[in-house]
Amino acid sequence: MADFGILSFGAYVPPIRIPRKAIADGIGWAVPGIKGLAKGERSVANWDEDSITMAVEAGRDCLRGIDVIPQSLQLASTTLPFHDRSNSGVVADALSLGKAIRTEDIGGSRRAATSALVRLGGDDRTPSMLVASDCRDTKPGSVQEMQYGHAAAAVLFGEGEPIAVVKGSASVHEDLIDQYRGADTDYDYVLEERWVREEGYFKIIPAAVSAALEDAQLDIGEIHRIVLPASSGTIRGVAKKLNTDGELFADPLSATCGDSGAAHPLLMLSASLEAAVPGEKILVLGFGQGADAIVLELSLI
Repeated sequence: MADFGILSFGAYVPPIRIPRKAIADGIGWAVPGIKGLAKGERSVANWDEDSITMAVEAGRDCLRGIDVIPQSLQLASTTLPFHDRSNSGVVADALSLGKAIRTEDIGGSRRAATSALVRLGGDDRTPSMLVASDCRDTKPGSVQEMQYGHAAAAVLFGEGEPIAVVKGSASVHEDLIDQYRGADTDYDYVLEERWVREEGYFKIIPAAVSAALEDAQLDIGEIHRIVLPASSGTIRGVAKKLNTDGELFADPLSATCGDSGAAHPLLMLSASLEAAVPGEKILVLGFGQGADAIVLELSLI
C-alpha cells in the first residue's frame, strides 16, 4: 500500500505591501503607542481580492505539476465572503475540480485549518485538499492594523510518495477568549496580551503538544522544527514551557507578511517544508479557543 500524506503544498501572499512605518507616520500622532511596532511590512489584498480569490491562487500553486485530483476540498477561513453560499464550491469550480467533489466551508476559529489538518491525518485516505485563507479588516489605529496580513495556503493529501506524513495529532478545546469578532461587527476584539499568553498559550499549547507527542510516540527532543503563529515573546515563553530550544520555532513571517489568521499555520508550514530535509519532524500548532498539535515527518525519499 502506498504511503498517505502531504503530496504537495502551495501558498499565495498578495504582492502589495504596506510598510508599518507608513502606518505609524499617518496615525502615530493620534495613537503614539503603535510607533514601537513600526518595523517591517504587512501584506494587503488588492481591491479585487478576498478570501476566495486568494484561496484559488494558493490552490493553483498547490496543484501545479500534480496529477492527483482531490475528491474533497475544505476551505478554512474566518472571513468567508458568503454567509449562504458554498465558498469552497466557488473555489472548487475555479480550480476545475469537477462536479463530484465534496466541498466544505470551515470557520469559527483561527485554528480552523489546523483542526481540519488533524482530521486529514486520520484513517480516511481520500485525496483531499485543504485551503486556508483570511483577509481580515482592521480598525484604523489599532495594534491589529500593524500586525495583520492577508494570505492563503494549501496542502494536498493523498496516496503515493508523500513529502511528509502525519505521525500523530491532538486537539484541546478550551473556550478561553483571547479575541473574537461578533456576527454584527467588522473588527476583532482582542483581550489583554499578557493574560492571553499566561492563561492561554502557556497552559493550553503544552497540553496539546503532550497529547500529540504521545500519539506519535515521540519526545519533544526529537522535533526539528515547530510552527507556531505567535509573537516573539509568546514563542520564548512556549519554548520554556515545552523545555525546548527557541531556535526550533519557524519564522512567524511577521516582518514581510503579518499574521494571516486561519491561513497562517499552513503558510508557515509551507515555508518550513521548503526548508526542511528528509527525516525531519515538524510540530505544527494552532491556537484559538483551544489548541491543535500535529506531528509531521518528512519522507526519506
